[in-house]
Amino acid sequence: MLARRAPEIRAFAAKLEAADPDTAARAWHQLGVLCVRINRFDEAQEALLNALRGIGDCPARIWILDTFAQTLSGQGAWEEGRRVLRAVVKLKRAAGDYQGVAVSIGNLARLESRVGHAADVVSLLTESLKSLKGRIAATAELRLRTSLLDALLAAGLPATREAAHLRRLLRGLSPHYLLGYAHVALARVAAANRDRHSSGRELARARPYFKLRDQQCLLHYWEARFGVRPVEGPRAIREFSALFKAAGVVTEGEVMFWLLLADNAKSRADMKAMQGHLVTAARRAASANNPLWIDRVDEAYRRLDPEGFLEQLIRRFTGRSLAEMSRTVKEKVTVVFADLVGFTPRSQELSPEDVMRTVRGLFELSVPLLVRHHVRPMSYLGDGLLAIAQGPGQERRALSFATELVRKATLITQVREALGDRWGLNLRAGVASGPVVLGALGSLLKTEFAAIGMTTNLAARLQAAANPGEVVCLRATGEAARVRGQLELLVLKGVEKPVPGLRLAGNDLRI
Repeated sequence: MLARRAPEIRAFAAKLEAADPDTAARAWHQLGVLCVRINRFDEAQEALLNALRGIGDCPARIWILDTFAQTLSGQGAWEEGRRVLRAVVKLKRAAGDYQGVAVSIGNLARLESRVGHAADVVSLLTESLKSLKGRIAATAELRLRTSLLDALLAAGLPATREAAHLRRLLRGLSPHYLLGYAHVALARVAAANRDRHSSGRELARARPYFKLRDQQCLLHYWEARFGVRPVEGPRAIREFSALFKAAGVVTEGEVMFWLLLADNAKSRADMKAMQGHLVTAARRAASANNPLWIDRVDEAYRRLDPEGFLEQLIRRFTGRSLAEMSRTVKEKVTVVFADLVGFTPRSQELSPEDVMRTVRGLFELSVPLLVRHHVRPMSYLGDGLLAIAQGPGQERRALSFATELVRKATLITQVREALGDRWGLNLRAGVASGPVVLGALGSLLKTEFAAIGMTTNLAARLQAAANPGEVVCLRATGEAARVRGQLELLVLKGVEKPVPGLRLAGNDLRI
């Protein structure tokens, strides 16, 4: 399994850092690529940051940044991923690395496909194939044309001509896993044309090229989707479950399989089975903390079970029911207030589009972390975020969320600097625990939840006392979470007496 190789590569890279930093950097890059492959995006980012530190100014640096963009896409940070990939494409074009351009454009197309921009993907790939004609290897062209065919299908545009082009390209290629994906795309075209026989034939052709477990899981899903493989009944479900278990990690094919079962159950009005399959899909997607898969589950929930979706969404962030959330109560919580330092004056120098992209990018970074640590978003305040953690272990969960968010923003800043961008995500956060009044504010036109009280004000003041890249919390909050930091007596605006606090920076952010 790929996952078993990660510790070996990590140990190899660490051992080489002092004696041969260039080779060590390339090993860190390979570890990052492997971690992306198995959806371990946090580990990938740490490895890639090590690679950037050691690689120096050479062509491999651009490829490391390309891989970093894939980690952002995998974490749902679409805006930052898009920003990095576009910059990487420009750098590769300037260097005359057209093969590299094709790879990065393929990654950009994949990102845009994930967020539903199929028509934009069609335009991007059509133009890219024209400009790269005769400059790239056949396998690179195959990847782009497969993505184009997928985008045409997603956009509801005619795909027959591109399918014929893809078939001609396949005839002259040596065995490669990309051929498997091409045959799956052709199977989808056949299915769209209601040609079940041709669809099954293309999927059978894909099978020899899919050696890895996640590829096999995806192929099994498409076989079930197009009626090639039985999907209903205890025996079929056991067979699929055994394959998913053997993969060792959650895969896209597994999540899509449970959603397929939910669709089938809804079509035969078996609501209990439908809800059970939706819950399984949601649980597996959440365990992988993969925003793309979570979005797909959410879309299925909205379509199949709107009431259940709202309840599931509330529980995802809070662990509580909608009924519990709707009550006005006084409760001890831990409040997180995060803010981009100096962004308001900086926004005067940016275009309106860049302002919104930056803010949207920050919030995209936050969502998977909110889910991971069961922290409830209360409001987005321009370039800031207010969130709370409730219940047992709230201090630890709130500080884990705040420190991870600040670390990721700092990481983004380092990547932007590597690309020559002078504007980073200079984030800081304040965290305070104490009583607040929780309830809903608004009217029939607009309602939102609020956390009112001195604790919320303290979190905002602590945030103002932090430097970029730091988290400042109440000492009591830090002690409850068992974190280390620099103890200070803080004089806060609007607070009568100095407040004991902990300043977390650098390695103290790893809790």
